[in-house]
Amino acid sequence: MQNNKNAARLQPKVVKIFIAILAVTILYTVFGFVGLPYIVKSILPEKLSNALNRQVSISKVEVNPYYLTMHLKGITVTDRSDKTFMSLDDFFVDLQIASLFKKALIVKNVRIAKPFLRLARKPDGTFNFSDLAGIKAPETSPDAEPQAPPIPNFFIENLLVESGRMALIDNLPSVPFETVLESLNITLKNVSNQAGSKAVYKLSVKTPEKELIDCKGTLSLFPLRSEGTLSLQNVLLKKYAPYYRDLIDFEIADGTIGIQTGFHYAWDDPSIGIRLSRASVSVASLKAHTKKDREKLFAIPSLAITDTDVDVFKQEITIGSLSSSKGYLLCKRFADGSLSLDRLIAVKALKAHSAPPQQTAVPAPAPWHVNLKSFVFEDHTIQVQDLTLAEPVNILLDHAKIEGKDLTTKPNGKGQVSISLRWNKKGNVSVKGSVAVDPVSANLAVNVSGLDIRSLQPYFTDKIKLVVNDGNINTNGRVQFSQKAGSDPVVSYQGDASITGFASVDRKLALDFLKWKSLYLANVNVGY
Repeated sequence: MQNNKNAARLQPKVVKIFIAILAVTILYTVFGFVGLPYIVKSILPEKLSNALNRQVSISKVEVNPYYLTMHLKGITVTDRSDKTFMSLDDFFVDLQIASLFKKALIVKNVRIAKPFLRLARKPDGTFNFSDLAGIKAPETSPDAEPQAPPIPNFFIENLLVESGRMALIDNLPSVPFETVLESLNITLKNVSNQAGSKAVYKLSVKTPEKELIDCKGTLSLFPLRSEGTLSLQNVLLKKYAPYYRDLIDFEIADGTIGIQTGFHYAWDDPSIGIRLSRASVSVASLKAHTKKDREKLFAIPSLAITDTDVDVFKQEITIGSLSSSKGYLLCKRFADGSLSLDRLIAVKALKAHSAPPQQTAVPAPAPWHVNLKSFVFEDHTIQVQDLTLAEPVNILLDHAKIEGKDLTTKPNGKGQVSISLRWNKKGNVSVKGSVAVDPVSANLAVNVSGLDIRSLQPYFTDKIKLVVNDGNINTNGRVQFSQKAGSDPVVSYQGDASITGFASVDRKLALDFLKWKSLYLANVNVGY
C-alpha cells in the first residue's frame, strides 16, 4: 500500500521530467533544423559582406543538430567590379561531439564542392584582393601591447576540395596573361595544430591545354614543415611568353617542359630551408627564332636532366646527368658585328628604381656552386655564318657529340670533356681533355683531319691576293689554355700540323701560283 502511494507521488515528477526532456528535444530539434539555418542565412552573409567589403550571398543553409553537420550551399562573393571573386556549390562540416570534452575543435569531415576563385593583378601591380590585407583590427588602448589571440586546438580528420576552378588574370605584363586551373582536387588527412603532428595531403590540378600539376606529401603546421613530391607535366613554354618576352631578344615558337622532384621545406631550420632531391627536367620540341625575320635560332627535340639535388642553404646544385639529341644551333655574326648567341644569352635589364642617396653598401652574396656529374649532347648540328665579310662564310658542323663528366664551378675543380664533329661534311675535328672553371683552364688533345681550307678563305683572300682551289688542314697535338683572375690568357699548342693537297691561283694573273701534295710541320710549339 505504501509503495503504491510512493509511486503515485513520483508519477507526476516523472511526467514533468519527461515533458521537460521532450520539450527540450523538440526545441533543440526545431532550433537546429529550422532556427539555426534561418539565423545563419540571415546574419552570416551580412557579417561577411561587412568584413570583406564585398557582397556575400548564401542560397541555402542546412543543419543536422543530431549529427552536428552543416551545409552552406550556393556561396558567392562578388568583388567591387561586380565580378565573381569566389563561389562554391557546397561547404559541408561534420563536427564531433568529442569537441565538448577535449577543449578542442574536432572535425571529422570538411568538404568543399566546386569552389571557384578569380585572382587578378591590375596594371599598377595590386590585386583584386589587396584591400583585404588592409582590413583594420578592433581598436585597443594605446598603452596595451598587441597580442595575437591564441589559436584554439583543432583536429580535422578529412578535408576534401572537389572539382575546383581558378581563373588567373595578370594585367601587369606588357601583354596580359590569362589561364584557368580546373579539376582542382585537394585531400588533407589528420591536420592539426598540435606540435609535431603530421598531415598527409595530395593536390592535383590541370589546365585546358592539359598541363598537369600533382603534389603530395606530409605537412606539419607547428613548426611549419613539409616534404613530398611535386610533378609538373606538359607545361607550354610559349603560353607564358608574357613573363619573359620583354627580357629576351628572341621568341620561343614551341616547346614543353616537365619537372618531377622531391622536396623538403623547414621554416624553423635554416640549415634545411628548401631542398630539392632527385629532381628531373624534360624538355621536348623546343624551338626558337628571331623576332624580326623569324630565322631559326635553335631547336632541341629532346633534353633531359636527371638525379638533380638543390640545396638553398649550401647554395649548391648537383646535376646527375644532362643529355640531349639531334639539336640545332645557329651561330651567326651579322653584318653589324652582333652575334646570334648574344641574343640567346643576353637578358634585357629591367627598369631600375633610383636608389636612395648614401645607401649602405650591401656585401655581394656568396656564389652558388654547380656540379655536373655527366653530360652528353648527341648528333647535334651547328650552323656557322659570318656576314661581316665581302664573301659570307657558311660552315656546317654536324654529327656533333659533346660529352663530359665531373664539371664543377668550385675552385680548383677539374672535369673531363670530349668533342667530336664533322666539318662541312668532309673534315673531322676531335677534342679531348681536362677543363676547369675556377680558374679557367684547359688541357686538350686536338685532332683535325681533312678540314677544307676553302671554307675559311673569305678571312684571308683579300690579304694574300690568292684563290685557294684546294687544300686540307690536319693537326695532331695538344692545346693548353689558362687565365687567372686579373691576368691575360695564356695559350699554347704543341704537336704536328700539315696541309695536304694544296692548290692556289694568283687572283690577278689567273695562273697556278702554288701547289703541293703535303706540307708537314713536326714538333710545332707556339703560344702567347
